[in-house]
Amino acid sequence: NPLRINKRDTFLLVLKYNFFGQPCFRSILFVNRDREQIRCQLTCRDSDSKELQQAFLASQYTWQNL
Repeated sequence: NPLRINKRDTFLLVLKYNFFGQPCFRSILFVNRDREQIRCQLTCRDSDSKELQQAFLASQYTWQNL
């Protein structure tokens, strides 16, 4: 639960894996609404993940009307 959006909990799933020998990173954020679920996904090389994950999570503060 990295963040509450409009009093709703979020769930963040982080995966690290190899794809043809290349270390990869995937982050999926789940936000449950009344009858819907919003999923936002970041996929990148593991070497870029720290900077991109930080920007990905920071962008959530701009979400409105959820």
